Amino acid sequence: LGRLLMERLVGWARSNPALDLLMLSVYGGNHRARRLYASLGFVVDGERPGAIYGADGALAAETFMSLWVGDERRPGVPLILDAGAGLSLRAGDAAELFTLIRGNRDHLRPWFRWPLTVETHGDVLAQIERWNRAEAATGAVTVLVRRGERLLGVVMLHGHRPEDRTVELGCWLDAEAQGHGDAARSCGRVLNWAFETLGVTRMEWIVGAGNRRSHALAQRLGFEREAVRRGAQVWRDGTVRDLVVYAKQTETPESGLSAGRAG
Repeated sequence: LGRLLMERLVGWARSNPALDLLMLSVYGGNHRARRLYASLGFVVDGERPGAIYGADGALAAETFMSLWVGDERRPGVPLILDAGAGLSLRAGDAAELFTLIRGNRDHLRPWFRWPLTVETHGDVLAQIERWNRAEAATGAVTVLVRRGERLLGVVMLHGHRPEDRTVELGCWLDAEAQGHGDAARSCGRVLNWAFETLGVTRMEWIVGAGNRRSHALAQRLGFEREAVRRGAQVWRDGTVRDLVVYAKQTETPESGLSAGRAG
């Protein structure tokens, strides 16, 4: 009965032109439900550890899954540059990236200081050079997020400390592109790549205290809130803001478990 109901729901969603993405969450210990959803094409976007109490009173993860039901010409999984394949950002990306930044200044300004410094096409070229130098030096990548031919934003790894096996994950998307699961899917891909390829065992996500959307994304990706850095960010107008530190870790071999795929 459960499968029949889900098949009818998915069929109805695919025939509804107003819908692009189905999203759900499931108790981490409910393996039967996860297998059912996976057999219908749902993919895991992330997990939030210790978020739900099971019938036995024990805490378990909440798993987030989604299924693209929109027009296949607008695929739900964003096309991103293949991290680690030597596809660094190119100078030719600068014009498109500059247009996206310029159109999102008001959207980005409350949470990022750098949009104030990007005034010209040359500023973007300089930033691309900095990103590429960081990739060459540490392997920490910056990738463009696209849906089809449309540029949606950027996912980046920075602050890579190989000796500590730690890196920070960050992203920003076009304001009009939010709400379709693109941020979670794109960040999830880069996160998994970093754990599997860069050799990191700890991923950090650092966000302004008032950025509710970014807090929710961190939790959806399975990050856990660790600390608040009081007065850690000072803006040009003298405003002092708190930063919140989230982290996601794989178990190291020393703890008895092998580092593996996250998310």
